[in-house]
Amino acid sequence: MFTMLGSVRVLVVDNDPTARMVTQSLLLNWGYEPVVAMGAGNKLIADAKEKARIKCCVLALIDMRLYDDDDKNDDSGLKLADELEKKVHCVILSGHKDEQVLLRVIQEQKNINFLLKKTPTDILMEAVEVEAKKISAIKRNLQFDNFFFLDEISRTALWNLIKEYPDQAVDVIAKLFPLAKTLRVEKMHPLSSQMTFTSAPRPTSIIFYVYEDQRYDPYIIKIARTEKIQEEYDRYNKYIVGKVTERFTSRLVKAESLWEIGSAAYAYPGDDNVVSFSEFFEEKTVEEIEGCLRFFFMNVWSRHYMHAYNYENVSLYKIYKQVWGDWFTKCIKAFPVSKPLDISFATGDLQTPEPIQWLQSKVVESPNDISIFSKIRMAVTHGDLHGDNLLVDSKQNPLVIDYERCGEGHALQDFIELEADIISRLGGHTQSPFEYIKMFIFILKHKALGTFDDLVEFETTDTKRIKKTLQVISALRSLALTCVDIRDAREYVFGLLFNILFRATISHYKFQDKGQHQALVLASIACHRLDHWDEPWPPVEWDTHLQVGEI
Repeated sequence: MFTMLGSVRVLVVDNDPTARMVTQSLLLNWGYEPVVAMGAGNKLIADAKEKARIKCCVLALIDMRLYDDDDKNDDSGLKLADELEKKVHCVILSGHKDEQVLLRVIQEQKNINFLLKKTPTDILMEAVEVEAKKISAIKRNLQFDNFFFLDEISRTALWNLIKEYPDQAVDVIAKLFPLAKTLRVEKMHPLSSQMTFTSAPRPTSIIFYVYEDQRYDPYIIKIARTEKIQEEYDRYNKYIVGKVTERFTSRLVKAESLWEIGSAAYAYPGDDNVVSFSEFFEEKTVEEIEGCLRFFFMNVWSRHYMHAYNYENVSLYKIYKQVWGDWFTKCIKAFPVSKPLDISFATGDLQTPEPIQWLQSKVVESPNDISIFSKIRMAVTHGDLHGDNLLVDSKQNPLVIDYERCGEGHALQDFIELEADIISRLGGHTQSPFEYIKMFIFILKHKALGTFDDLVEFETTDTKRIKKTLQVISALRSLALTCVDIRDAREYVFGLLFNILFRATISHYKFQDKGQHQALVLASIACHRLDHWDEPWPPVEWDTHLQVGEI
């Protein structure tokens, strides 16, 4: 067992300079790291809030009366504790009994303790220790078998938020398990030696298993920014509880947060043989994969499609922007348009647009946004249905987790996201770039959603993986038609273009040049397809290149 070392940061807020110096000295002697707020009145309170945030304090000792010790109505310390409550565990110190304040704390069920300043030092130390154990893994002596999740966090954007105080990651997990003595931590997706899919991009979160004490079933733990965890908790309660078949979702048991990061605990779904859909795709037959997807879309998520509605004369780009935020601005930062990227290494003589510039000029900044449709189908979607957020148990039942982006959006989004994930991850592992590009062009040429009825042309391919991928995508598009009742594939291709670029953008820091170019190549071909939607496609000259393998 490893034990997390360090000291607990305790905020000290007192309007009496002598009292706060005494408290600071006591805390130092007791092994804490005191963070002392300075000033008087409003300046003292403002300094306390600022220092608590900067130092990421987990415990606070706050004087009841921060303005006037003789004013019985001065409860400014309690009000400060109210403001800090979600981030800091607070203890109110008072020179008076303040029965009314005690009654208020009890009635409102606040997680705030109340101590008299005249309490003997040894009893005060014991009381502080008790309170610290409620919030600090160190003081609880909570044992972790390893801290690999800190290494995982260090590879994400979360590290910039907590690198000065990484114990936040430990404490926020401890808050999820207030009675635990030991926690065993494991990676969520131990990939087999046969596994060639990479894990999905998670630049701002990590997911892993935690076993509490002697429990046989783990919890699925997600760590992300505080506001993201709160948003996920709210979306789960709004869109999942009572609206999606609970047996096939992972129940969000609890969510906790500290200053910069939060954590959510999901109940482990299914049995001992739960795998990610990415692994399931790799190991199972097309028929088994199709059956799993059919059950998810037509049973687990079907209620949401039943309540789909039409949104008229709207930009598909703006719909995705509502879900993803200002994703195109991030896209430009990842792939600057000021210096066009050379993608001819893959396209050869095929003249395809530079996708970032294409989107900017024809969609994002154009008064004639070509992603505007007269009618777009809207529904509650998962919003992030990649191969690691869809799990499969030993009975091949689908189980969905992670609801951070769940909400109203493009009704085709989940089908498109899963297809984009399969295509994008496949490209990094295929041994035949020629077959890979040929496959993508084949996918894009279909103007109607539904089963591909011309897969025979891939019967002779030597790349079994590509053949399997096309069969799965064919089934996925057939399900999209059945569930959403949209036949025109043009808006599907727009969504595919957006998803490929968005995926490349959020994970671009992991990509080598090959990965970046791969995404841009696919996006550029999609742009060309949309430019020539009502024309025979692919062009004859492309077909000649494809047949002889000159790409």
